[in-house]
Amino acid sequence: MAEGNSPADTTPSTDASAPDYSKIIADHREELLTAMKATDWVETKNKDGIKITYRMTDKGKMFRCEFEIDASPKVGIRYTSPGPLNGIREKFVKKSPMKSVEIIEETEKYCIAREVIASAMMGLISERDMICVYGWDTETEDKGAYMMHPSVEHSKYPPKDKPVRAIKHAGGHILSPVEGNPDKSKVTAIFLVNMGGMLPVSVVDSFQTGAMFDNATQWKAAVVKKFHESN
Repeated sequence: MAEGNSPADTTPSTDASAPDYSKIIADHREELLTAMKATDWVETKNKDGIKITYRMTDKGKMFRCEFEIDASPKVGIRYTSPGPLNGIREKFVKKSPMKSVEIIEETEKYCIAREVIASAMMGLISERDMICVYGWDTETEDKGAYMMHPSVEHSKYPPKDKPVRAIKHAGGHILSPVEGNPDKSKVTAIFLVNMGGMLPVSVVDSFQTGAMFDNATQWKAAVVKKFHESN
């Protein structure tokens, strides 16, 4: 089912005990940049210009998906956003595990979203939800762009028995200009998600790599059609 935004009061929280989301985003970006430099990535899939690798961490298996798109980082980053930056993710993605996205809070620098993941793998994976902070930069020091979206806690949506609360320990897209062609980008997507519950490792791995490959395939196709120019 394709994604969709649900209307909500997105006024930022005035709770003094609320996390420093800007710091969380900045720290997470540094973590992913460090992970990208690691030398222990193992290839698990390489097809149609899309390469998926993984590495083991103390929090579980981290997946990385790499591919190129015919758009600059500033344009390409719109494909990762559920709303901010005139985001078009929910418009071009037709095959996705995401059932719905609700923006809880939104500022000029970040937004908090509740994401609901539909039941998948013929019911082996029941519905899940995640609370994530989305933070971005559309022009970094190397003329790239990024969208970070790790899990956070939020007082409006504490964990419940159902749906199962999944934790995105790592979540982000980093776009870098292709050398010699600034209107083309290399996309690096990194995810490490604890799905919660008692799920076989093989089921979780298959679900995550499949979702990443499907997203990359749709993203590449949408850019070729210049989807961003009409949305």
